[in-house]
Amino acid sequence: MKKIILIIIVFFVFSSSIFAVETSTPSAKQQDLMDRLTTKVAELSNQLRRTYWGKVKSTGTSSISLSTPEGDRTITTNDVTTYFRIRSGNRTEINFSGLKTGDDIVGTGTVDPQNNEMTARQIIAKIQRYNLAGTITEINKSIIAVQDFSGKIFQIDFSDAIALKKTDVAGKISVAKFSDFQKGSLVFVMGYFIDATTQEYSVLKALVYLR
Repeated sequence: MKKIILIIIVFFVFSSSIFAVETSTPSAKQQDLMDRLTTKVAELSNQLRRTYWGKVKSTGTSSISLSTPEGDRTITTNDVTTYFRIRSGNRTEINFSGLKTGDDIVGTGTVDPQNNEMTARQIIAKIQRYNLAGTITEINKSIIAVQDFSGKIFQIDFSDAIALKKTDVAGKISVAKFSDFQKGSLVFVMGYFIDATTQEYSVLKALVYLR
């Protein structure tokens, strides 16, 4: 960062001195030098503009601890940082408090080469999806309890489902209704985590096996 600032200062001092001495159009040599300085400043700036992607480990007051393929990284935010969340292909604007542990995010911004810390200009979060399979043990309005093969029970909300399917013993798949999901049926669910307190999931897509 200091190197960029130094080059920018040199650039403006040099260009000012050129026009202080000669107010006419700069010579080809002067213009070439100015162009090279401008290109160098742009190249160094681009080197610091990075993208981090990974899973949110934790959030602070205005910072994010992120697990990335390059190792753990810190992303700091400020008043100009923008936030978006992608769900079912749709992007909606959120704020910092809308970021959750476990979210898959992409952050773009400027990285300090001294400590690899990013100051983010934009953060895009994608809701973490889960694939669940098991047997329906209870149905309460739009909430279905599913016991997976390890014995753990999940509460799954079907009210926002975008696609329900059913398959018969012959393997034929067709559109299903919520009423097709019966106690004792085997189900495969794609959903996302919405409530850490109740362990409740919300369905995106679900397939029920009809015997």
